[in-house]
Amino acid sequence: MKKPVTLLTRNQFGYQTDYFNYAKYLCKSELVVRVSFVCIDAGLPKIESSNVDVNYVADTSSSKLIRFGKLIFAGYRSLKLGHTLVVKYFPGVSLLRLSSNRKNIVLDLRTMSVSPNSLRRFIQDLLCKVEISGFQRITVISKQVAQKLSLKDWHPLPLGANPPEIGSFSETMSQSRIPILVYAGTLDGRDLTTLIKGFEKACSQSEVRLRVIGSGKSLDSLVALVSELGITDRVEFLGHVPHGEEFSKLLLSSSIGIVHVPPTTYYSGQPSTKLYEYWAHGLPVLCSNYPAGADEVQIGTGLVYDFTENDLAANIVAALKQVDSFDYAKIRELAEARTWEKVVESYILPILDIERDI
Repeated sequence: MKKPVTLLTRNQFGYQTDYFNYAKYLCKSELVVRVSFVCIDAGLPKIESSNVDVNYVADTSSSKLIRFGKLIFAGYRSLKLGHTLVVKYFPGVSLLRLSSNRKNIVLDLRTMSVSPNSLRRFIQDLLCKVEISGFQRITVISKQVAQKLSLKDWHPLPLGANPPEIGSFSETMSQSRIPILVYAGTLDGRDLTTLIKGFEKACSQSEVRLRVIGSGKSLDSLVALVSELGITDRVEFLGHVPHGEEFSKLLLSSSIGIVHVPPTTYYSGQPSTKLYEYWAHGLPVLCSNYPAGADEVQIGTGLVYDFTENDLAANIVAALKQVDSFDYAKIRELAEARTWEKVVESYILPILDIERDI
């Protein structure tokens, strides 16, 4: 008999990597679960799934209060039906503890507040800390976040990445072409000015290109900076590229992936999905020196740089000199250990007390 599991999140189905993959791999035939997905219709194109029962409880035309109420009500209903309820934390989620079946709740914390406003960040984090204290089963994205929340009894639920559906995992990088660095992610809140200026300094010492994948309000200012530095022939801005064949092709044709996260206190516990996506596509990484990222980079899989133009430039040059000497077997090992399927099998199923069908 399949054990019913409901995933509940404010994010529309298919538009948050973590939960889309949780649903996908929990539905694999060898896993003894049946999956429902409760979410908000954000007005984005709907992604269909024949194996997941997707329930859009409200859309963005409703007020925030109505959307919140309908999510909570849907959670109560799932618990009443005997489902195990995996909930991505949102403010007010503690109301679900009023259910008589609250022992069937798994509260999942993907992030703490990353608001640049210190007062707002303090209030949001304090609320989160108070709300999660009453739940019996809590999963957390990283040990840094768990420590900040002073959690004693928690379960890790790390990020993952799927291998590309096209191409193959390179064991060595070709020296016959101009190397390409790739940055994939948001253009806002990452101080990409430091990235561009550090790259420009490296250009004077190496023949290299920079590929920027992502969108944000900072695009115009970054394009202007590239023009001002005279490196328009070295940098290409590709905008937002959805995950899929085109995205994989861009990564597979690159040489090194860049994880550029400022070392602020509010980012310190936030791992980057891109780190694992680069490894899944066979790329060594250049990762800024912040705890949740730098702690993951092992010898031979990439280099860690301090968040300055000069140190980034020095590490770009160093990485290019040893691009064929990185430990691609180790990168493959790390990637294979952190596929989304492995994350589900190794971390989610034990929490749900579900065993494989043998």
